[in-house]
Amino acid sequence: MSRRIVFVPVDTPEGRNLGGRVLELAEARGWDVEVRWPSTSAEFGQACFAEPIVIVDLTRGDGQRHNYALLEGSASSTVKVFDHVLVVSRDYLPQNVFGHWSGGAPPYPTLGASGTQSNAEIVEWLDRNVQDLLSRPIGRRVDAALYEGIRTIPRAWKEQGDMVLAVHEVHREVRGQTHRVFLSYRSSVYDDVLALAERVRAGEWHGGREVDVVVLQPGELAFEQEALTEMRRWQLVALLEDRIRECDEFWVYETDDYGTSWWTASEQMARAYIAYVWALDQAWLPPPELRVFDPSTGELKDGAAYEIPLTEQQRRRMADLYMISSPHDMVPTRALGERALRDLVQRAERWGLASALTAGLRGLNWAVTRLGARSLPEDAREGFLETARSVRADRYGSVTQLKEYLDDPRFHEDFWERLCFESGVAATDPSTGHVDPDRFLDYRSRLARSQSPQDVAAAATGGTPLALADGTSVRVEPRPPRYLWTKPLGEGDAGWLREVPVFVAQ
Repeated sequence: MSRRIVFVPVDTPEGRNLGGRVLELAEARGWDVEVRWPSTSAEFGQACFAEPIVIVDLTRGDGQRHNYALLEGSASSTVKVFDHVLVVSRDYLPQNVFGHWSGGAPPYPTLGASGTQSNAEIVEWLDRNVQDLLSRPIGRRVDAALYEGIRTIPRAWKEQGDMVLAVHEVHREVRGQTHRVFLSYRSSVYDDVLALAERVRAGEWHGGREVDVVVLQPGELAFEQEALTEMRRWQLVALLEDRIRECDEFWVYETDDYGTSWWTASEQMARAYIAYVWALDQAWLPPPELRVFDPSTGELKDGAAYEIPLTEQQRRRMADLYMISSPHDMVPTRALGERALRDLVQRAERWGLASALTAGLRGLNWAVTRLGARSLPEDAREGFLETARSVRADRYGSVTQLKEYLDDPRFHEDFWERLCFESGVAATDPSTGHVDPDRFLDYRSRLARSQSPQDVAAAATGGTPLALADGTSVRVEPRPPRYLWTKPLGEGDAGWLREVPVFVAQ
């Protein structure tokens, strides 16, 4: 297989300029580059599986001419998994879109930053990363000819699955060769944490061994007092879990206010979820070891006091919230289907057909589950089906259970649209000062303190205090908006970029 590079530009002046710069670089380096203008999502997905290297420009620009429609179907996941797919952009990416390698797009801008990078900076980043990819052996790929015939398509799909599994195995091997520490802290001590990170990297606590350190900068995923919808909160917990799962140690930078933050509670709950899943199935990566750093003494202690034992019900609750909000495959319109089903059940009740509808949904759910289980390794299949049986019984066992499931706030507009304001102590047990899982999972109490985005925007624009339902008031300031890429509802809908206004409470 050749070392061909496929580049997919954006059809804008700046996009065409980047295309020309990439071709100039290719000529200077002796690379074989093919420029492909935006095609269908299926063709782009096939390129990701078949080509040695793929570069895609995901600049948002004016929101009208962009390449996000290419991310329908499996492509939205493959660009995040495959290290030979390089994602670049002149402006920052939507929060639920990212490539395997960071650096091809600017990070979300903090106050005062432009949030853009030039084509020259992109080309410099591509030069380094493409040369790195060319220095490695080519991993598994799918023969492009298999996509050309109806009879060979099933084989192509199977090879796609095998390729994803192979990538995960390589990633696991690389992961086993590094040692990584995640630092959990309050943003008020960020500078002190950066100084600690340098000492950890130098191996001060690991016998001189060089260590990777993960320190999320304030505002990278969310600001300390950012007003968020509940959906966005759980999206961030899923993002945190991804970062923490890759680490061998989880350090708590212990300060008096550590336990009063929803964000530090989120990091601890994400680690607790990893620990619970690993206890059930050691095929997953083990949870990072809990350690506590005391800045007043410089002592590193055992972190058993911060261990959070989850119940199966709590773990399942988190899984449900991840499923609907995870940035890996998030479909904001998914809740619309549950709302439509809720309306259908109500109509079926009026017609006396609710029991028949519930029985039909049970059968359909089980048929889809059994079909999905066929793609799993045989030793994991029965455990998956056992869990699915339990979930099916909980949700579709009766009309009453189905209605309770569909009435869950996570399918309602408030969960997706209203902005909640942090009350960190609500996530902790007053008697211990540590995270209480049930309090953390109780998003109904946060929704009770929520406000419509229109009211929050009006308060921010007018500089007036915003009165919350519990009698408190806050002042809010705007920040640059973030974005989400919303997947299509169905055939003929190309999806859309959604601007997410950002407000921070003072």
